[in-house]
Amino acid sequence: MSIILDTHVHIYKNYSLDDFFKRADINFNDSLNKENLDIFNTSKILFLTERYDLDFFKNIREGKANLKDFEVLETKEENSLIIKDKNTSLILISGRQIISAENIELLALGLNSKIEDKKLELSQLIGEVRLKGAVAVIPWGFGKWLFKRKEVIKKVLENYNGRGLFLGDTSLRPKEFIIKNSLFKKAKHLKIKTLQGTDPLNLKNEENRVCKYCLYLKKETISKKTPFKDLSSILLNEFNESFLGERLSLIKVLKKQVFLRLRK
Repeated sequence: MSIILDTHVHIYKNYSLDDFFKRADINFNDSLNKENLDIFNTSKILFLTERYDLDFFKNIREGKANLKDFEVLETKEENSLIIKDKNTSLILISGRQIISAENIELLALGLNSKIEDKKLELSQLIGEVRLKGAVAVIPWGFGKWLFKRKEVIKKVLENYNGRGLFLGDTSLRPKEFIIKNSLFKKAKHLKIKTLQGTDPLNLKNEENRVCKYCLYLKKETISKKTPFKDLSSILLNEFNESFLGERLSLIKVLKKQVFLRLRK
């Protein structure tokens, strides 16, 4: 068995949930097929990273979401669900995107509660996320790893002791950026690994991009009863970094940034 996972997933109110999960399965399979990998013996996982004002995981769990074509099955965990139809079986894990006091994004993978934005400094926020049993990820963001924020992240990486902290690479980091940001290099030197994710935006048809840029864990197995527990154990120990899919072009990323700003 192997695992493919998108570690940076958003659902927004303008998304069709049925289309979202159908596209997730299609995109996972496309990435696996391109590398001649087995789609039938690979667990497919989506980590939700919800903003403070959104509660899609809770609504899906409680049957309040507009989901018509899929069955929702509970696991033995409060923070994971099985999303299933006759052709598809996906594992959905809760999580949050939280903003630190320094205006830096942090993903809390597996978190099933809320932490208020802009109340804690990044180092404190990471500690709080880890204390709650979630995995902490500092995701790359367009223009968000520059100047003062870059120095804050650098200091956090240098001073962090322990496991459960990662950097996040997203499909929105233009593929023309062949040379990685120096923070990726710093993290690699410190043996802090990077997790891949799509980071779909709050724009029309963005649900079609989910699971286009993913982490791939070869020869790893998880139980459908306790998927988060098993997966976090894998991530907190040694694993080989490998990714599937690709990032967007600079032109496409810039267009999306323009559309986002026009919406505000």
